[in-house]
Amino acid sequence: MPSGRGEKSGYTGQKQLPATLLTHRHPQGGGRHTVPRVKVKLFAIYYEAAGTRELEVDLPEGATVLDLAKLLEEKFPKLRGELVEDGRISEEARVLINGRNIEWLEKEKTKLHDGDVVAFFPPAAGG
Repeated sequence: MPSGRGEKSGYTGQKQLPATLLTHRHPQGGGRHTVPRVKVKLFAIYYEAAGTRELEVDLPEGATVLDLAKLLEEKFPKLRGELVEDGRISEEARVLINGRNIEWLEKEKTKLHDGDVVAFFPPAAGG
């Protein structure tokens, strides 16, 4: 519902993904199956390649950060080779889950849970 401040109902100003990426249904009975939904944040060249800064993704139970990275590369062809390299998270990519670097967790095998926020950062340069 609009707040009266020039907002449009249901419009976030961000590019939306196809419903197939955001919705998984339980194969039996047709009801909604509870699956982990994570928020993904993309920065710098990753944002430019995907055309969106944030999105929400429903994942299968037990999905890892590597599974998510592969899904993102599949859905956004310009990201291919940026997030995953040789079946692992690229050494160039920095990935944080709820603000914690995956290097201090279980790296690309870190399982994702409902409500997690996953941020992908490209390498930074400068001085």
